[in-house]
Amino acid sequence: ITYGGSCSSLTTSASAANNTITFSTLSGGTYSDCTITVTDSSSNPSSVLSVSSFSIDTTAPSLSEVTAVTTPTNDNTSSYTFSSNEAGTITYGGSCSSQTTSASASNNTIIFNEMADGTYTDCTISVSDNVSNNSSALSVSSFTIDQIAPTLSEVTAVTTPTNDNTPSYTFSSNEAGTITYGGSCSSLTTSASASNNTIILNTLADGAYSNCTIVVTDSAGNTSSSLPISSFTVAIPPILAEVTAVPTPTSDNTSNYTFSSNEAGTITYGGSCSSLTTSALAADNTITFNELTDGTYDNCTIAVTDNTSNTSDNLTVSSFTIGAIKPTLVQVTAVPTLTNDNTSNYTFFSTLSGTITYGGSCSSDDNTSVADNNTITFNSMADGIYSDCTLRVTSSDVSSDNLSVNSFTVDATAPTLSLVTSIPTATNDNTPSYTFSSSEAGAINYGGSCSSFTTSASVDNNTITFNALSDSTYSNCTITVTDNASNASNPLSVNSFTIDRITPTLSQVTAVTTPTSDNMSNYTFSSSEVGTITYGGSCSSLSSVASAGNNEITFNAMADGTHSNCSITVTDSASNASSSLTPSSFTIGAVKPALVQVTGVPTPTSDNTSNYTFFSTLAGTISYGGSCNSTDNTSATAGNNTITFDAL
Repeated sequence: ITYGGSCSSLTTSASAANNTITFSTLSGGTYSDCTITVTDSSSNPSSVLSVSSFSIDTTAPSLSEVTAVTTPTNDNTSSYTFSSNEAGTITYGGSCSSQTTSASASNNTIIFNEMADGTYTDCTISVSDNVSNNSSALSVSSFTIDQIAPTLSEVTAVTTPTNDNTPSYTFSSNEAGTITYGGSCSSLTTSASASNNTIILNTLADGAYSNCTIVVTDSAGNTSSSLPISSFTVAIPPILAEVTAVPTPTSDNTSNYTFSSNEAGTITYGGSCSSLTTSALAADNTITFNELTDGTYDNCTIAVTDNTSNTSDNLTVSSFTIGAIKPTLVQVTAVPTLTNDNTSNYTFFSTLSGTITYGGSCSSDDNTSVADNNTITFNSMADGIYSDCTLRVTSSDVSSDNLSVNSFTVDATAPTLSLVTSIPTATNDNTPSYTFSSSEAGAINYGGSCSSFTTSASVDNNTITFNALSDSTYSNCTITVTDNASNASNPLSVNSFTIDRITPTLSQVTAVTTPTSDNMSNYTFSSSEVGTITYGGSCSSLSSVASAGNNEITFNAMADGTHSNCSITVTDSASNASSSLTPSSFTIGAVKPALVQVTGVPTPTSDNTSNYTFFSTLAGTISYGGSCNSTDNTSATAGNNTITFDAL
């Protein structure tokens, strides 16, 4: 057998009968070019046999959810849409089934068979194509069927009658859902819970309400029966408010008064007041009280009854005083409780004009009162507390009651300041302290270049710390204290002082000669500032003051030996100490000669009688040791000595 086209087989021999062959593995697709030829043992080939066209399909349909079942839903034959990329036969699994059994290669909408109320989580769909390739099972998204409507009942009815035009109402529901209102009632509350629900009805006008209803629709679209709200009546009395009080005191014994009402109605008066005006508008209402005698009126009331017989609460008229025959006085502007003005002003109101009479410790050249505000100026007063001052007004031989002037204190004396502890003339503290005394407490004000966070002074010594200052000289700083009566002290000048935080800089100029026979050696160093010298280590000196420049000092007598621990420090007038200056090490040989090489023997050298130079602090006899000797040089002088070694 010979194969042609896209087909092949492991079977290569044909018998003289029917022959069944199995093609080698083929991929999915359509095959229309396959042929078979048989050649006999004499090499005679048959005619080519064309294999009928055929298709290979090994791919199962692919399913996906397009439109899930609405959940919850009150439709117990719900629709569901899925897509398939191949046509085929639908198989249902789980709790769901349908009369639809064929799927197309596109979106497929099915109607599930009738289902009872409940939640469905196990429904599946599979599609088998026309060559029996089965898709994977498509899980239908979980859904709930609910055909039961909420049940409502009244829990707390609206109180009737009620004076609340936004009354509360409570009902129960056995399911959560959306609230719908009917009749004359509404509310901003639109959601109900599965329990008791308290709602606030929107503003209602006065009247009877018998047509209000509530309906709750659950999430599955099931609507409850309408719950009638028990009939109730809104009866709100008028609300009154004072707009313009009666001026007090006043000489008008038929005074005007204005109040507002949110409803029209009939006015009723109480207490000592009455009026010919008996009707109120739903607006501002100005009434004129009937004639009143002199005196104070603090019990007057007004009430309004609307056309449904609802009466407002009593509106209390602000207390007022009539002074139509006897002047009535009232304080308008008091004397400041503490003042440095010993001729203070005072303002009072009088209902009538007349003559002013003063009492107590106060007097004034202002003796005439007008029927209005009166500002008087008291005559000059000494410092002190004034609590007994009075005045009265006499009009047509009728005198007012005494008006007590408020208690006040006159203080025209400024604080006195004096220095207690000055700032050091020179200091390295850039936040220096300063102490002064004040004869009064008060607020501190700073002048010149100085300031401080301390702003209050007490009656005694006051220590302040100035805010940080830069290095400089300060001669313009001042302190002023202003007492509670606004009396300012004379400025206290702070002593001149200098801030210096720079330490002296020292350096060696001329070291001590070493070695030396002088046990009171001189040493020179420079300093950038004047100051006090401090010595350390083995050295000391009678020189204790350094100048700004070179300073030559003489060390006090020192014992023979090497001195390498000496130090010098300079502290300036602002107490800034320099870094320690260490003089170069030196050796004293004042009793015991101290020697030091000056010029060594050259090495290597061809001179076997070489020269050698050394320095000695003292004269004396030379002794040699080791392999060297000099018979010509046996004495040393105090200074450099050159010797010639014997031949080596």
